Amino acid sequence: MADKEGMKPIRLLSACLCLPLLASCVAQGPAVRHVEGAGQPRVSSWQCDGGGTMTVTRVGDAVQVNSPRGVDVTLPASPPGSRERYGEGLYAVVFNGREALWFVTGKSPLNCKR
Repeated sequence: MADKEGMKPIRLLSACLCLPLLASCVAQGPAVRHVEGAGQPRVSSWQCDGGGTMTVTRVGDAVQVNSPRGVDVTLPASPPGSRERYGEGLYAVVFNGREALWFVTGKSPLNCKR
């Protein structure tokens, strides 16, 4: 009969050598495609809580925002390549379908709808 204590290191070594093989068997998620023109339209108008209006114009990887509080600002995608989040400095806007949140540092965010 084989010594069970002597077999433990071999089993452990075998298991460790199999882990990279098993890890490579993980299914990949669906391929992500960027469809040109997807996301928000080039120019859109948003009605915000409190009666204000926000106008957003897409310009390349940035948006120009005429905010409901009267501020005109150009915001880059954040993170780069995003089609939903834009922000820099004191200002940010996040799109979620037909809704958007306008953020100004130190103020409550405004909920806006298209």
